[in-house]
Amino acid sequence: MWIIEPLHDIEAFLSTVAAARRATPDRHANLRYFSHPEWTRVVWTQREAERGSRFIGLVARDPAGDVAGWWPLVLSKRSFGWRLQNLGQEICDYAEPHVAIGTDTPSLLSEMLRTVETLAPHFTFAQFANFQPAGSLALTDQPVAEKLAGLGGSWRVGPARSDLRLDAGRYGNDWQTFLAERISARQRKNMRHEWNVLCRHGTISIERPDRAALAALKPAYLDWYRYGQDDATRRQKLGIWWSVFLAMEDEAIAPSVLRVDGEPASIVIAFPRQRDLDLFSLVFDPRFAAESVGKLHLQRVIRNWMEMGGGTFHFLVGSEDYKAHLSNDAVKVRSLYFYHRRNIQALLRAMKPRGEPLRKLLEAKPSN
Repeated sequence: MWIIEPLHDIEAFLSTVAAARRATPDRHANLRYFSHPEWTRVVWTQREAERGSRFIGLVARDPAGDVAGWWPLVLSKRSFGWRLQNLGQEICDYAEPHVAIGTDTPSLLSEMLRTVETLAPHFTFAQFANFQPAGSLALTDQPVAEKLAGLGGSWRVGPARSDLRLDAGRYGNDWQTFLAERISARQRKNMRHEWNVLCRHGTISIERPDRAALAALKPAYLDWYRYGQDDATRRQKLGIWWSVFLAMEDEAIAPSVLRVDGEPASIVIAFPRQRDLDLFSLVFDPRFAAESVGKLHLQRVIRNWMEMGGGTFHFLVGSEDYKAHLSNDAVKVRSLYFYHRRNIQALLRAMKPRGEPLRKLLEAKPSN
């Protein structure tokens, strides 16, 4: 039913994707940022190519020959061989293929995973982080075991993580209804108090910056971002992100800045797709940390999106309090792994979980 073509030339892949988006833009209106051609181009140029990775882009066509989806992958060089993974996987929360609207998603994704198996001679093992293919494979304990067993090979599924969401339709896209039904009276009082405290610092404004104004926010963003890696790795990652932000079409990115007396105090980066909004990053001036400026800004972004007819707001992977506070739904995401037996490294990695009890027994100190 599906024709899956692996393309090793990134320019051929990008040209195919661009042609598909021009020919049937409505079918690809659900495109997420990590499958966007600008993300692919920037991350390949500034990260993967410099690391010596090898590009493999899967393009799926339906029986009529129309592009029904794609998946930008790379062979990433590791000390023990090659790992097949999503392009830019280390700097992105997700690793899902793009599947066009109106497509039989379970069938297409299964065929893509079968194609991954055929690529086994080229890699030691495959890893796809936080895989949540729009409910298609139903990545819960029992269904995933059954579905992946049908694909053959040595597929494994990692522990579940929560992808929190806010379904605005449950409240008729009315912010006050959302507050009344989801947020306690005490929490609503705290929200008003925090906003009033912030307003004491000066005039508060929230705006969607144009391209030039967004570029001017880069130094503040780089200074305020404090998550994860060491300084050098963080600088490289943030540099790539900002190249993506500035390369995206205006309709493909939704930045927001909260200002206090005209100076930036909080920055939210999100990516729209149809009526949904995907949160990407939130940073804020630490001088306003006590006033919860980042949380207050995010609340205003969600309110504006909801009142403009938003569908589902997607938070980043993770169950932090500020996300749980505003969400009303959660979907489990899991990492997928594929091991084969073509070399000793893959064999040892595949056998590691089974050998864990023996290792612990051998390492246990003898009792006196």
